[in-house]
Amino acid sequence: MLQVMAAFASYLDVPEEHLQEHRASPSFQHAGDGTRQDTVQIHSGKEKPDRAFAAVYYRDYWFWIDDSDLRTKRALTAVMFFFTLADTGTNEKLPLITIPAQ
Repeated sequence: MLQVMAAFASYLDVPEEHLQEHRASPSFQHAGDGTRQDTVQIHSGKEKPDRAFAAVYYRDYWFWIDDSDLRTKRALTAVMFFFTLADTGTNEKLPLITIPAQ
């Protein structure tokens, strides 16, 4: 799961301020021309997005997936599904109800 999350995060539009302060690693966007494929796009900016499928406010920046980006929405849904499959839950005992029989 960690490897899937790292791969997903590598397509993040990292704010320049975060790169300069060494708070984040460069993504494929900063790797040079021709190396980034149009697969997953996670945008960032100071203003709250108008048309976001999912958005998170973190350290004075908004990070979001555009609502019209079907490919990225599908990828995020798959990652969330994998998390659901990986969640084993707890082994708590459910209450036992006994019903008297005549």
